[in-house]
Amino acid sequence: KLMVETEASGWLPAALDECRLVQMRRQEVVAPEDAWRDITNAWQLRTRQLACLQLLADWRLRKARERDLAV
Repeated sequence: KLMVETEASGWLPAALDECRLVQMRRQEVVAPEDAWRDITNAWQLRTRQLACLQLLADWRLRKARERDLAV
């Protein structure tokens, strides 16, 4: 039903493009030391807080990969 409505409204190509972009982003392999960049509002943290966030995000991603869990 949703596909039919999307196609009827002319938004199907845009919706498919958006789905492809989300899929491509999910397939990107993030380096553990850059995992903090995916955390929203990190820009609001002070220097020391950001350093803690970077360590925690790195640890979290490594543990998730060890246990084969989604993050």
